[in-house]
Amino acid sequence: MRATRRALAGLLPRRISGVTPTLFRPPFGETNDQVRADAARLGMAEALWSVGSRDWAGATTAEIAAAASRLEPGGIILMHEGIQATIDAVPAILSGLSIRGLCPGRIAPGPDGTPVAVAP
Repeated sequence: MRATRRALAGLLPRRISGVTPTLFRPPFGETNDQVRADAARLGMAEALWSVGSRDWAGATTAEIAAAASRLEPGGIILMHEGIQATIDAVPAILSGLSIRGLCPGRIAPGPDGTPVAVAP
């Protein structure tokens, strides 16, 4: 929970970009009622993922693409920047989504304020 508290307290993205974030992904997915309350107090909604790619654990390109095949409409996959297998999986992920009639989207507040992925 220390990493989550530091992320909330730091608001580093605002200091860098000048834009106040509206979404918050707790590091490692570590969250509780207090984290959600702190994020809300700062004007942010907590965004969690429905599918983990396990790219951080050394998943292969094929394993990352296979994880993405479990996405449902409105789902969010957790992927990390700078991991070559993740980058290499993007074409297969896009193809798999297209075959299933899905597309990448953006994360936005749902009807109840909970972040969901929506089509562009």
